[in-house]
Amino acid sequence: MATESNSEVEKCDEVDRISDLPDSLLCHILSFLQTKQTVATATLSTRWKPVWTMVPSLDFQDTAERQQNQGDNHGNNDLNMMFTQFVCRVLALREPVPLKKFRLLLSPYYFIDPTHLHTWISYAIGHHVEEIHLFRVRTRSQPLELPPSLFSCKSLKTLMVHGDIIVNCPSSIHLPNLLCLGLLRIKYTDEESFHRLLTGSPNLLKLIVWRYQQDNMISFKISHPTLRLFFFDNQVQDPRFRLELNAPSLKHLLLWDRNCHGYLLHDVTNIIQANMFNLCEHGNFCNCMLKLLSVLPNVQSLTLRYNKPLGPGFYLPMFNNLRSLQLKVKCCKWQILLNLLQSAHNLETLTLNKMDIEGPHESCWIEPQEVPKCLESRLQSFYFVRFSFLDHELELVKYILKNAQVLKTMGIHNGVSNWEKEFFFRWEMLNQLGYVPGIVDFMVA
Repeated sequence: MATESNSEVEKCDEVDRISDLPDSLLCHILSFLQTKQTVATATLSTRWKPVWTMVPSLDFQDTAERQQNQGDNHGNNDLNMMFTQFVCRVLALREPVPLKKFRLLLSPYYFIDPTHLHTWISYAIGHHVEEIHLFRVRTRSQPLELPPSLFSCKSLKTLMVHGDIIVNCPSSIHLPNLLCLGLLRIKYTDEESFHRLLTGSPNLLKLIVWRYQQDNMISFKISHPTLRLFFFDNQVQDPRFRLELNAPSLKHLLLWDRNCHGYLLHDVTNIIQANMFNLCEHGNFCNCMLKLLSVLPNVQSLTLRYNKPLGPGFYLPMFNNLRSLQLKVKCCKWQILLNLLQSAHNLETLTLNKMDIEGPHESCWIEPQEVPKCLESRLQSFYFVRFSFLDHELELVKYILKNAQVLKTMGIHNGVSNWEKEFFFRWEMLNQLGYVPGIVDFMVA
């Protein structure tokens, strides 16, 4: 019986179950690999030989290491030619099946002939490509220019361009099915080129813009009726900068900027999620932050991160729909917390995340004369990250525990990794706070 059983196990081990899968499923599995790896599967067996030619995804990544010394380019030229020939051969041998995704990643020392780039993208367009991802690591050479044919691709749903690439849009653009557009650290011939790209994408839902110093842009004017998500990262400090946004369908707004004074936001009152990381240090910071918050009356989830404290005596609008609030600030710069609590009657989750534990450690919590309404009837979860046992931090935690009538979860975290310190931290925390009735989850770490 044992011999018979062992024989059956050996037979099971010899069965190639993956090769028995239908071509459509094998192609779907291979679509998650780089094309170089996909082509290599042809050596497994005759069963696998034709499969790679039907994969609906092409992912070319030039990852070969080249010499940085430009005096001797013989080795670099050989590597360049090998990569170019590989891409051309794959496109020539591939079956004429629809292409869902085309991805091209170029190293900084791969000098591509623009004719090849245009040919490859034309191939993708001709096979009804749905996603195009182009990434070129920044070089000292001229940036790659996107071919004009790309701007009239009717099948395209996602376009992501990143790095040493320049966008020079033709006068006529027609991208009727483009839903997601990512413009990450690229160049534009002019501001009008950026504007034409948005106008030619009438059904756009997601727009991601990541600026860098030499992008040839000063102002961004975005007016789009269907846009639902907008992410803008601007680390360029330029007093001339302006961002004008008009998006009545916008639901999700993510801003990371050093120049918040340059914002003009119109008709964005439908935003339900806002993440605003304002790292500017100029003197008018408080007015800038309040101006941004004033256009978010219907926000449900709000994350704020800033470096400079907001001055006293400021006024906030009511946030009747706000359910989740997270503050990511440095020590003693969360004076706005009380104002937000008083303006958010329906707040359910509050997270205070200190971005550092260095000084100064002046008190930044003043107990209000009246308990905020959200504490009396709504707040269910409170988290404090990088808690340091400062007096005003303890006062805040105790105040929350005392007045949050429906609180179910409290999480206190100080970021220690040593188990002994963590034990004493938990012991001290419990000693300071004592037993808290009504709390379902009390987490200290």
